[in-house]
Amino acid sequence: NTVATDELALNIGADMNDTLAAYIVRAESTLDIAVYNINNEVVVNAINTAQENGVAIRYIAQGTNANIGIGSFNAGIPVFYREDDQGSGMHNKFCVIDAESTDNARVISGSTNWTTNNLVEDYNNMVIIQDESLAKAYTLEFNEMWGTDEPSPDAANSKFGSDKTINTPKDFIIGGSPVELYFSPTDGTTNAIVEAIGTTDFDHNFALLAFTRDEIAEAQIAENSIFVNMTGIIEQETNQGSEYETLVDAGVPVYSHQGVSGNLHHKYAIVDHSQPMSDPMVITGSHNWSSSAENVNDENTLIIHDARIANLFWQEYSARLAEVTVSVDEAELNRKMNVYPNPTQEMVTLQIDGLNEQVQVNLLDLAGKIVSSYTMNSNRMGMPVSQLMPGVYIVQVIGENVQNNAKLTVR
Repeated sequence: NTVATDELALNIGADMNDTLAAYIVRAESTLDIAVYNINNEVVVNAINTAQENGVAIRYIAQGTNANIGIGSFNAGIPVFYREDDQGSGMHNKFCVIDAESTDNARVISGSTNWTTNNLVEDYNNMVIIQDESLAKAYTLEFNEMWGTDEPSPDAANSKFGSDKTINTPKDFIIGGSPVELYFSPTDGTTNAIVEAIGTTDFDHNFALLAFTRDEIAEAQIAENSIFVNMTGIIEQETNQGSEYETLVDAGVPVYSHQGVSGNLHHKYAIVDHSQPMSDPMVITGSHNWSSSAENVNDENTLIIHDARIANLFWQEYSARLAEVTVSVDEAELNRKMNVYPNPTQEMVTLQIDGLNEQVQVNLLDLAGKIVSSYTMNSNRMGMPVSQLMPGVYIVQVIGENVQNNAKLTVR
């Protein structure tokens, strides 16, 4: 929250399933769900409650998954599966509530599977948008996979993957903000992501489970410069075709999330969060930046042009970035290195016990950008910080035998 410009982002932690369930049980007439995997009991119970309340439910799932929760659905809830084993198959995680209602129509999307791991333990995002036009666009996509707009699916007319057509609008104005919508694999999602990255003027930051698309990495490398604050976090650093090493070799500050508790299951990027006049935007949805997502899977992606949303995601991103740039055993750190006073306003003292070499000391912001740099020749040194904006910084010490980091709060 130290990077908030106005509204404080909230991490609802283990309550995400309760939040999702609350929206489901508030449905009044229809509920169309296309979700890759489900096993969370709270969400399953909410779906059953909605049906008992008279809501017409249609459910599409990926047939090669366990989908344990479906076995606990009430009788009469129709479920239709994508049965082929190409890529990840029906990889969407979206829900359309009351699409025909002006006031109650909602779309729930994002990166989150409806499993306990994804809802409670892993890092994910869920976007809930109240808009009738967007809900109807998602319904068009749902009906194409369902094969009809009727309560029961039509397997003969159903289309998944590359068999689908481009049949949904792309551009919306929601709450005064432009929103773009893309469905894979028909709508050129990767190209839309590349074009969004190409608008970067000040900031580009991304948090991804998987990243294997060359053209997206090339777009990022092209935008990376001393004038752009660019960082990224990738969970699957070493999987086949990963762009992680390509970005590192090109000088893009990208960090591995491997080894940090909880999978980084996000698929989002933020553009120009720091400059409200430079079209801040967030790219999010179910679409990993991979060839399977682009060419095979059923996916959905939203590009939301909104400074408020961009800053909320930036707060989440800053927390994740701190986890991968500050990975120091606290007991060991306290013995070797001390930063005081902390918090501070004017001056901070850095003390390193037993230091017998010259080291470089960097002050970095939470995006990993160096804001001040010093050379330290003794075991104690003072550094002015009054020139820095209030916030959280990283004190980074680099030497032949010393590699330490510590958090510093400037008031």
